[in-house]
Amino acid sequence: LRWTIAAFALAAPALGASQAAIEQAFAKDGFSVKEWFHYGENSQGCIAVSSNVTNYRTKAPKIMYYVEGSAYEMGFLTGLMTSEQAKIMATTFVDRFIIQLLSYEWAERIQNTTEGKELENILAALLVEEANASWNKLYSENVFPEELVQEMRGMVDGCRSVDPLSPVTFEKMVTLNYGFDLVSALAFAGNLSGALEQIAHQRLVRGQVSLPLYRKTQQLLQQPGLLDVPVYCDAFGTHPNMSRTGQDVFFARAFQLVTGDVFQDIATHIIRSPSDSRHATVSVFAPGLVGSITCVGAGGVAMGVDTLRSAFGTPERPGLNSILLVRHTPEVASNTQEAVSVIAGAQRGCPWLYPVCDATGDCVIVEAGSFLQNYSALNPLRYVHDEALRKLLPEPSFLAAHSSEKYFRNGTFVRDYSYRYPAEYFQFNSKLFQHAGLAYNASALQPDAMLFETYQEERTLLKKISNNYFTPPRTGANGQQDSLFVIVSNLAIVPEMRITMMGPLSDAFGRTGECPQFRYDALNMLLSQQVGELDLSSALHTITFLSPDRTPGYWNHTVDPSDPMSAQVEGAVSVVHMRDASGPLLQIHTKVGYWADQFLQTTLKNYLVKEHF
Repeated sequence: LRWTIAAFALAAPALGASQAAIEQAFAKDGFSVKEWFHYGENSQGCIAVSSNVTNYRTKAPKIMYYVEGSAYEMGFLTGLMTSEQAKIMATTFVDRFIIQLLSYEWAERIQNTTEGKELENILAALLVEEANASWNKLYSENVFPEELVQEMRGMVDGCRSVDPLSPVTFEKMVTLNYGFDLVSALAFAGNLSGALEQIAHQRLVRGQVSLPLYRKTQQLLQQPGLLDVPVYCDAFGTHPNMSRTGQDVFFARAFQLVTGDVFQDIATHIIRSPSDSRHATVSVFAPGLVGSITCVGAGGVAMGVDTLRSAFGTPERPGLNSILLVRHTPEVASNTQEAVSVIAGAQRGCPWLYPVCDATGDCVIVEAGSFLQNYSALNPLRYVHDEALRKLLPEPSFLAAHSSEKYFRNGTFVRDYSYRYPAEYFQFNSKLFQHAGLAYNASALQPDAMLFETYQEERTLLKKISNNYFTPPRTGANGQQDSLFVIVSNLAIVPEMRITMMGPLSDAFGRTGECPQFRYDALNMLLSQQVGELDLSSALHTITFLSPDRTPGYWNHTVDPSDPMSAQVEGAVSVVHMRDASGPLLQIHTKVGYWADQFLQTTLKNYLVKEHF
């Protein structure tokens, strides 16, 4: 072993999971354990190397991690094993995150220039400062699960045990795990540019920023069309009767995010087995993330998150959302209904969409805004500031007569297989399309139709219509009967939530969205054609419908311009085989890195040392 100092206690710890059992589980998933690590007497972790999955660019085999112990111990071991990768996330990723989020075009234009590096540094410093100020206020109010906070502290100490001068600080951990929520909440409320510019001015006054750099920062923050929040997310969950066997359950999702041109090379799976009462989980993550892109819990719950460009947030209190909530929920929930209660009970302040499934096939989409106890307190029309647009929308009396209150829970709306859509809302679409200067085709709202025939068409027309129409649910005959699957892209379907997407900032960002209606409709058509026929192979094929070999031109950030499949997977694409004919399986397959890369596989049940079902 590499580590020999006493703190890592090389004697085998007294744990329920033997190293031999873990190594056997890895072998079944196509990995071999490279090295074991220990911390104290009661925790261990390991690095495993794939025997058949490599990274397109580096050609190196992909790796995966396993840790067990207390929250702090798991964090320490993760930091110990991933110190170099976590360092990249804490520096390069954080530095590039905000500028790529603000404008990918700007980021590419000034990449590797002195001006670009200066802008990266100042914007990263602004993000770190603002994120931690917000975090510290909410942490004192017990908003965040303490186990996740302790894991973050452990990860910092683990990295520092390898390198005492490691740039992986707790402040950077907060930024990595909470910063996106803060940025999104500020952006959709219209406060992001002002908040960042105010901090930049304070730094100028304190002599921490030169006047020329401050003016460059101002120029970036004031440019038209600011904030290119990635909106490429899709997900679906299926009832057992969707499958060929009548017993298999699938949960699939594609989450796209800013990569900083580093995430794609280090993202992978990690298995965490807590020594407390929480469920073991397997997560899609990158070192430095305690939160999860996708998370599957041994209790039988899988969960993801999709961006929602809605004004229904509280930027002064972003709260517990997105990747931290995705990690937390499957750790404490044993079925979908428990998961919904956890999401609804969280002190949220940022709008997101959460697809959730359990091993019985109970799948839902949670359309979430800020925590709000009473439906009567929600007035979605308050977010619509365009008076001409407002006159084309339903009056409050119409909203009351066609209420979605039965689906409401503390600021969330829950869509399941039996969700019923109030079709009366479609009558408003004709004038909304006319207002945008577009022809209206009522037949395009039919359950099996496509509102935009191609993603290229939506890219053009979205600049005119943006979020300003009511989206057909498609599934279950447009929400008039039960369905065998639920789907989500980056659109709110519930009318009240959809209206919250029609504010000026949400609309502005909506015009840069990457074809959310086309993606939603395409998934609906693909799944509708596979009722009673879905299996693992077709589930993988369905969620990768945007692969460059099937949807040419959609992805452009390639390693080799002559090879479309060398495009980055800007995030992660996963399918979870929740259940097969033998019972709960909890097997996750994930494509990260580049589209030419093969899927990673982790079968969570093989790593468990206690019965969870």
